[in-house]
Amino acid sequence: MKKSRVVSVGLALAVVAACGDDNGTGPDLGRAEAFVVDDPSTASLARAGAGPSFGGAAPLFSGSIAGDVQVAVSADGETWVNLGSPGDIAIQLQTAGTGTTVHGEVDVPVGTYTRVRLTFGGAEARLAAGSTFGNITLATQVDVTMGGSDSEVVIERTVSPFTISADARTVFTVDLNTEAWLTDQSVTAQSVTDAAIQGAVSLSVTSAE
Repeated sequence: MKKSRVVSVGLALAVVAACGDDNGTGPDLGRAEAFVVDDPSTASLARAGAGPSFGGAAPLFSGSIAGDVQVAVSADGETWVNLGSPGDIAIQLQTAGTGTTVHGEVDVPVGTYTRVRLTFGGAEARLAAGSTFGNITLATQVDVTMGGSDSEVVIERTVSPFTISADARTVFTVDLNTEAWLTDQSVTAQSVTDAAIQGAVSLSVTSAE
């Protein structure tokens, strides 16, 4: 299996600087930031044909996802640039119009990228009492582990090429679409598979001056 290389932003900058301009000014940098949301109004945007089907009204539940989260970008799928270190954050579930910052504005080498990767480590959904999943209504808080035995979920997306430039800010927004994979079955098992999460998550990349 071909291994990918992962470089932090700091290391990436050092490498580019060593091979860059003779005047020592270093590489051009752009700005990027990443958010994670769980917006129930975008349920229909889950990847068509890639994940589980879910019809009718979204499940009536609330809670949060807690764990380490990290976003990275790549031009070729082999060398990855992390937007920052994994951050221990809490993401509110089924909340429209708000998101959780994974990485604030950071410097990223300018260039054209084609892939985005989101990594969850040691994450679990903490579902509040009173939440309903099918015929199940929770009497107490229930924790649902994300991922298999390694407690890690890696979500990679190949996207339309986007350019990080020196005069713009690039924003990555990941929608978890938890209504697609927090089901009565996963809540009963208190575990959800990597594949179920990977198939449902959607991603948008936007640029602003």
